[in-house]
Amino acid sequence: MKNSIMLPDTYAEIDLSQLIKNFKGIRSNIKKTTKSIKHVCSIVKANAYGHGISEISKILAESGTDYFGTANYRESIFLKTHLKKINHGSIPILCLGVLPQERESIQEIIGNGIEVGISSFGQAEMLNNVATSVNTSVNVHIKIDTGMNRIGLDIIEAYDSILKIKNFSHLKIKGIYSHLATSEIPDDNFTAGQINKFIEIVREVEQQTGEIKFKHIQNTGGIINNPSLKFFNMIRPGIILYGYSPTEDLQLPDRIQPVMTFKTKVKFIKKVKQGDTISYGRSYKVKHTSTIASLPVGYGDGYPRLLSNKGQVFIRKKLFPVVGNVCMDWIMIDVTGSKVRLEDTVEIFGKNYPVHKISKKLGTIPYEILCMIAPRVERVYIN
Repeated sequence: MKNSIMLPDTYAEIDLSQLIKNFKGIRSNIKKTTKSIKHVCSIVKANAYGHGISEISKILAESGTDYFGTANYRESIFLKTHLKKINHGSIPILCLGVLPQERESIQEIIGNGIEVGISSFGQAEMLNNVATSVNTSVNVHIKIDTGMNRIGLDIIEAYDSILKIKNFSHLKIKGIYSHLATSEIPDDNFTAGQINKFIEIVREVEQQTGEIKFKHIQNTGGIINNPSLKFFNMIRPGIILYGYSPTEDLQLPDRIQPVMTFKTKVKFIKKVKQGDTISYGRSYKVKHTSTIASLPVGYGDGYPRLLSNKGQVFIRKKLFPVVGNVCMDWIMIDVTGSKVRLEDTVEIFGKNYPVHKISKKLGTIPYEILCMIAPRVERVYIN
């Protein structure tokens, strides 16, 4: 770990050894439940869920990931450039988003060997036209919409469209995949329906095309709740890599723990008297003489303003309430009667105060909280 003198006041501590444990734990658990799943596509979109794509992808590459999954063209190109620099450029990258419209962007995708998720026949046609013009074949994974209703080939049209795409001169169908809408719910009928629809259409396709190399549908919820799907041979772990489940109620496998701890420090302490108010808008009125500590973190760092008078932080084995409105750069907490001192380390969320606690207060999901951590918050990598 960096010398504590060098640490910024507010930072996201990323435990790389825990990331490795998570990755190995996921791979080990899935191998125990089914022998068919042999490949892992590590999802590193949105700056690796706020953890920092450069360092996270390096560790996952060294740990043996088979694929990386990104959300869009720009993420894919950035990651490919980075992987080449660290001598892991041979690991395939699957761009899960839609194809950009600009010919130059498509050429860049082709030139960098990015594998492309195809969500419509029109996208496939456009990609093939550009690929033909530069005389380069492109590996594609066909996305089938089995009920998410976001992107993907309509289930009714998928069979005919895939057979037409199969005949394109410069596209090679390397995989077929879909996305589960409610996989975080155990024994969910809708999820079962999606899986069955997918298997049915892919079997029909394979009767005409031969076996498709990669078939994948399991996101984090699918990995936890539906680990033994023998039809599939690749998984797409997302938030589980970083030590979280999609919902507080969904229990993670053993050894999976949070990778990030969001920290700050106590930088100012003062006494306030009964009747005084705290922060902008004077939304908190002090009921009795109190000790208030100020912490240099705010909505400019990704600490939601909606936690005004609702949030809590962890210091010296205790939780302390946020009082007053969250500022851009500061929050205030009530530490009356405690042993809290200047420069004490504060855990905003982590192993002692899970991010689920925050997301639940806000009526949202852990994904959003992790992705909100601002670029100005330094990621400090340990272990």
